[in-house]
Amino acid sequence: TVETVTLPPSYPQGAEKVIIYNSTGRIVKEGQLPSDVGVIVLNISTVAFIYRYIQTGMPLMTRRITVDGNAVDKPKNIFAVIGTPVIDVLDFCKTDIDAVKKIISGGPMMGMSIPDLKMPITKTTNALLAFKAYHEHRISACIRCGRCVNVCPLGLMPAEIDKAYKIKNIDDLKALKVNLCMNCGSCTYVCPANRKLAETNQLAKSLIPRK
Repeated sequence: TVETVTLPPSYPQGAEKVIIYNSTGRIVKEGQLPSDVGVIVLNISTVAFIYRYIQTGMPLMTRRITVDGNAVDKPKNIFAVIGTPVIDVLDFCKTDIDAVKKIISGGPMMGMSIPDLKMPITKTTNALLAFKAYHEHRISACIRCGRCVNVCPLGLMPAEIDKAYKIKNIDDLKALKVNLCMNCGSCTYVCPANRKLAETNQLAKSLIPRK
């Protein structure tokens, strides 16, 4: 039986735990995998690759990538061979390398900065964003507005996690379920104090010993 489920176009609807809950009602708890609740999540790129592999037997050799940003003269979607240096992909899209101040691998919310243009395209690279300007916002004190809590798709408390991280309180970090954070970046985006809450969440995870 195949059933199509229509979900609201709200970010981060495509996140694994979110899409599982909104389409099946099942909850993937901390430390669990989707398979633990009887679910497998595959994006369309993976499904397309599985089909090609069954037809040809060829392993994953290329990745579809979106290249965009105001430093890119010819933004486009391309197929890049895995292992291709980032600078070659940007050159292909007529990027003004000398003007670039910031390059992000991934989307604007969950992407990570690229420190070296010689880094290769990997099987997880889905986008390259190149910008001519980058402004670091001034960070101010938390005003306890609660916006980060209201926007978190998993119901976490980023401001409390931030406080626990600063004093390295591992017990509190565990109680606050920081490991559930999927780094969607929503908390940082809505914070009026420009606090780097999503970044702090990832740093806080590293304090908790792995089982």
